Amino acid sequence: MTHMAPLRTIILAGSGVRLALCAALIARHCVSEATKVIVLNCTDADIVDADMILRPDMQRLHNDLQIQADALQSRAKARAVYAVDCAYDGGRIALPFGDYGMARDGAAFHHYWNKGNRLGQSYGLDQYSPSLAIHHGKAQLPLAIAAQIGIGFGLQVDRAGYGHLLLAKARDLGAQIVSAAEVTVRKGSADYPYSITTDDAQFEADFFIDVSRSGQWAGSIGLAETGWHDHSLYLPHSDQPQGIEASHLYSAIQRFIDMLPTRGGGSAERREYNRLSQEQSERIADMVYLLGNDDKSISQRPALRRKIEVFQTCGRIPVEDYEVFSPAEWLTILLTKCGNPLHHDRLADRLSEQDLLIWLDQLRGKIGQLKRQLENI
Repeated sequence: MTHMAPLRTIILAGSGVRLALCAALIARHCVSEATKVIVLNCTDADIVDADMILRPDMQRLHNDLQIQADALQSRAKARAVYAVDCAYDGGRIALPFGDYGMARDGAAFHHYWNKGNRLGQSYGLDQYSPSLAIHHGKAQLPLAIAAQIGIGFGLQVDRAGYGHLLLAKARDLGAQIVSAAEVTVRKGSADYPYSITTDDAQFEADFFIDVSRSGQWAGSIGLAETGWHDHSLYLPHSDQPQGIEASHLYSAIQRFIDMLPTRGGGSAERREYNRLSQEQSERIADMVYLLGNDDKSISQRPALRRKIEVFQTCGRIPVEDYEVFSPAEWLTILLTKCGNPLHHDRLADRLSEQDLLIWLDQLRGKIGQLKRQLENI
């Protein structure tokens, strides 16, 4: 049996939230008696907004790192958010984190809503979204209350505070944090593939991860594209649509951990990692292109074109492999850009027209009741 020699030293270089998030997650899963994790915390040259949005999936990271809501509130000024405002070619649109209405008899809610429109019910789909009701109400909900409501939410956090919280967690989990104004990365020896020099120290690494937004060190060792190359990883940077930045980074580093290499290499894992990463990046690009309404680009994106054509015809939303955005988010922008579909799911016809209109009114009434309750908090 071939001996699977673990990595002895993993070095990350970068700054801010990007570095802190990756450092905490890698420290959580990679630090051991055999493996050291060294985090080079560099001067942050990237000026970014003070706040950032964390999508609901980031709660998995917080659970994994055992970061409690009170720590997020006190150290990162976290508050619950239920949608993100995105710019598109016609203005701004709110993409909700939660679903519209509820599915019934095998048909998604928007098919019932679309049928109701044809019967003269004229309320917009947003009237049936608890997430958008809270978002547009601008309710500043404490996290404890948000959790009790039972509607999926993300977080708005102070970027600097969130970064400090994650970096402290990385240190607690055993990572060595080194402040460095200057970092130089060079190809190393056969034993240690990379040699890294900082202001006053030198390190040898089995594996090097460039967490910078610009890929400044990846370029110095000949890497032109993001991804896993031999004994290094250059992580992607996506900050549009709003809220995608942390989620994209989280999934990229979690994927790396799931396929963690050894000193022996890992060519099959490397190819699969890059394939999955490319697929996910394409799904993000699909949403960006649709928001931008770049007709030429859309025509060159088969998955997005298929989404649009199927939705316009029958209201269904095809789900691609490695989907990033929820059906509710896709539904919102597809309705905005493409209008109502020609047909609804025939399963929605199981409900009589009279019962359908009564049910739609009841659901809208419940949303209104929720808004009134939140106004009194």
